Amino acid sequence: MTVGLYLGGTSKYPWIPLFGSKPAPWQEKLNVEFIKRGSGYEWRKRKDVFVDLDETEVHPGDFLIVTRMDGLDQLIQFGAGSISGHSVTLLELDGQLFAVESNDGWYWPQKHIQRTPWKTWKKWA
Repeated sequence: MTVGLYLGGTSKYPWIPLFGSKPAPWQEKLNVEFIKRGSGYEWRKRKDVFVDLDETEVHPGDFLIVTRMDGLDQLIQFGAGSISGHSVTLLELDGQLFAVESNDGWYWPQKHIQRTPWKTWKKWA
């Protein structure tokens, strides 16, 4: 597969050639450049580190800032003057911790305004 032809982020299925669920490296690079030129904010590359937050480490009212380098989040960032393309709030209902958000991404298994149990949301995210 030629990297230049890969158009990632357009499918919810990561195994589909050319149209996987993650943006291609060239798309990420162009989105970083778009934000830098449009707002002056400069994203800096850092080492990817997976942190598996246990339910004891997060609390109701915690606010999660999400940025996906797919182009849509960058339009939201530019229009809102923010570095966030998506936000999630944690909420406890009937003793269970939920991630509460509005999401209609083609890559996300649940649509619209939603509450998802924390453990399930972590798997999807």
